[in-house]
Amino acid sequence: DSFRTTYHPNSGLPADRRQRVDRFDEYQPSKPPPTPAEYLSTLSSPPWAPFESKEAFELYELVLKFGLSQSETDDLLRVIHTLVTKRPDFNVKTHRELRKLWETASTSISSWTTTDVKVTYQDEEFSFPFTHRSLWGCISKVTPLLCSTCTWDAEILEKFDGNDFVRFFHEPWTGDRFWEVQSKLPPGGKPLAILLYADKTKLSTFGSQKGYPIIAQLLNLPSHIRNSAGLGGSRVVGFIPILKEDESQKKKKAYVNFKRVIWHETFRILLSTIHDKSFTGAYFELPNAARDILHLFPWIMVFSADYEEQCVVALTRGAQSHFPCPICYIPSDMLSNLRVKYKRRTAKGTRAILREAAKHSKTDAERLLQQRGLRHIQNAFWDVNYSSPFRSLSFDRMHNYPSGLGGRHIWPWLRDHILGLGADTAGRLDSQMNLIPSWSSLKHFDRVISVDFSDAKKFEDVLKQLLFATQSLISATKNPEIYSLLKVLRSYINLDSYAALNVHTAQTIDAGRRELVRFSDRFRAYADEFEPTAEGKPAININFPKAHVHSHMFDDIVNKGVPKNYNTMTNEKVHHILKRYYHERTNFRNVDTQLARIDQHSVASMVIRERIDYLEESLRRCEDEHEDEHEDEEELGNFGRVNLGAGQPARSVKAIDSDCQFDSYHPTFPDFARNLSKYLNTEYQHLNIERPGNKAIVVNPRDMITEYRYLKIYFETTVDWRTDMNRLCCSPMFFGSPRYDNVLTHDANNKPIFMQLRFVFTYQVGDQVLPLALVQPYTYSSPSQRDDDLELIRLRLKSTLTFIPVRSIIRGVLLAPTFSNKNYFHLIDVIDPDMFIRTRMLFTKRFPGWDSPLEDDEIENASGSDGPESDLDSDLGIDLNEADWDLGSNADSESSTGAWTDSE
Repeated sequence: DSFRTTYHPNSGLPADRRQRVDRFDEYQPSKPPPTPAEYLSTLSSPPWAPFESKEAFELYELVLKFGLSQSETDDLLRVIHTLVTKRPDFNVKTHRELRKLWETASTSISSWTTTDVKVTYQDEEFSFPFTHRSLWGCISKVTPLLCSTCTWDAEILEKFDGNDFVRFFHEPWTGDRFWEVQSKLPPGGKPLAILLYADKTKLSTFGSQKGYPIIAQLLNLPSHIRNSAGLGGSRVVGFIPILKEDESQKKKKAYVNFKRVIWHETFRILLSTIHDKSFTGAYFELPNAARDILHLFPWIMVFSADYEEQCVVALTRGAQSHFPCPICYIPSDMLSNLRVKYKRRTAKGTRAILREAAKHSKTDAERLLQQRGLRHIQNAFWDVNYSSPFRSLSFDRMHNYPSGLGGRHIWPWLRDHILGLGADTAGRLDSQMNLIPSWSSLKHFDRVISVDFSDAKKFEDVLKQLLFATQSLISATKNPEIYSLLKVLRSYINLDSYAALNVHTAQTIDAGRRELVRFSDRFRAYADEFEPTAEGKPAININFPKAHVHSHMFDDIVNKGVPKNYNTMTNEKVHHILKRYYHERTNFRNVDTQLARIDQHSVASMVIRERIDYLEESLRRCEDEHEDEHEDEEELGNFGRVNLGAGQPARSVKAIDSDCQFDSYHPTFPDFARNLSKYLNTEYQHLNIERPGNKAIVVNPRDMITEYRYLKIYFETTVDWRTDMNRLCCSPMFFGSPRYDNVLTHDANNKPIFMQLRFVFTYQVGDQVLPLALVQPYTYSSPSQRDDDLELIRLRLKSTLTFIPVRSIIRGVLLAPTFSNKNYFHLIDVIDPDMFIRTRMLFTKRFPGWDSPLEDDEIENASGSDGPESDLDSDLGIDLNEADWDLGSNADSESSTGAWTDSE
């Protein structure tokens, strides 16, 4: 295997270096960090400055971390000075002095300020304080270590699949949008891609005090850094003013527009520091040893938000409007039909509509705007080059899947259906959910029917297991509407699994697009199971925004990389930090200002901590280079990709032979010693065993065996080709009950086999310690019609046991009982991205569309002249055809003077 990287022509690389091919074992997706010497050369003072010593910083860091009050800090410092009177570096005596020191440490960070947002409403001017940082200041003061991990140029990445190089997408700079923007920059120009997020949250317990943070991420950083809680992660850059609700006004259109104007004027202030630079660029000196100069062009690549916030960003009218989607012009009565592709909104087209509306009376203008689902407000994002809100808005997996389509619609519908079948059926569902075995990355549920979930992760885990627990309770003939909903659920968990992939290839994108069409067909078929109401309306509403917005998911992947790049879950974690600050470290007055100060000191602490940790880790690595990292590897229980744990006291083979009686459900394995001897002599070549004197291996009853009840299996994932790990158990008593996990392994001919672990042990032959497992194999079973409909892989547990080398285990798997026969099980293919893709590679024929692209005739294009928009264009009296509405590759660019070019 090998990787091919193609760099953008504007990268500044010579033509013969714009493409490189690396072997799999040599491929490095990111640049190595600077050496300690290189890093020290970027520092003008000790890493712990302005504190006197590392120890002093660590003490004051703890004071900051625990949020001690002024009196608590004074008391602690008094005690410390009593104990360390001879340490001049501990020279801070009071809370006031420590606060001044943190202010000094914060000078290298973009400072906070307050600007008044002035808006006129009903002929009266209102002013609202906006506490914020300079967006450009936050970016331009990035630390040397973070800079060393940034990618400044667009890349096309491909992996050789044995026949050809296949493109794949993961980080934002691997998408088409990054490449497109860099193509519009002058030679040497680098896109500085920014993600913004905003959402209101309750700070106080009962919601009387709210916060409305704006959060930024630098998308040039790799995802493992920007999605972390560390220094390169999400950074609060402002707090949107929150208008106190006036009950007499809040439902009036003018008042709603007033709040939208405040929101956009707030962002106009925030974006003002990058406005000019987005057109002309800014020269930026990297804080590295070479002091390289980059010509950076900041732009808003992603706005991460839930549906409601996206409507605020796009200035659309929301779920009840004629065109609810903030991305495209799909009519409200077509939201569930994913077979039709509608024209996308553009900044150019929207501005044309607003200009036309301004020529008419208030009544006529309102009618025109209602027809497009727009508000007559100037969008703040139009001020920044390449930052069309309609292209920066992105699919939000958390709110649209587990906390939306799945958790708020499919699961409640299914629960209501189950309850409608009676208490016995509801009880059986709870019982069968409880019987699904535990898995390290899934929450186990002992009941679900009577539990109201609110957490997105719980919804995600419930929905992954629900199909397997429910399928035996529903009959296709007796319960056709519920059976139809189970098909919807299967398509849904498939789509959620595609959304969870860390890397997408052309194949997974094609397969995902086909799954969208199947979901749409199944969703509409489910609604057709119900008779219309007496008024002739559908009995169940399936035309809601979250039934549609995922239709843009795979376009977003091609343009901006995988969904984790713009999932709101990462930034919502900051809400919890702000709530803790509010409760522990404020006096509940002037909250935004206090939160800003606390955050400033916290970031300063992170900067110093980064310096100290990196230098200490670098020194440790230098010392470790002189040591053999694999010394005594076998003695530690590590066997290549397998780590054995929970070792039991060594026992003789005779003892094992005499008590090899497993629980009554599983067969015994008599004559352990004889069968182990037979196995070793048959498979010694595959096990690379050297037989002493080339004689047959004889397992003596007095030979000692060590049992292990815990395994870590390391494996290369089929998704991103990195190493992942499963934690498995093989124990007769694990938290009060037996647990024998299942694995995927392969035989001598490399054929995959599913097996259940029964006994894991090591046995020594000569000088070799062999890690072995006694397993019970499964065989593939012919699928039933239900299995075909719900894409279930059925396995039958055989009544025999056999030995395998532990090193042959590929990974762990999770199986659910079929609940119809104790020896039959279903493979749960959605436990993680690797299992999802691996299952489809193993059982290609069982998954329609996995290995075939979406046909052109499966998607109807509704954006032509005869589409549903043509009548609206005529009503507006303006020409919004293709030539003026969307000019392709030049979309959403602006001239350097600030006037829009012929684009969006």
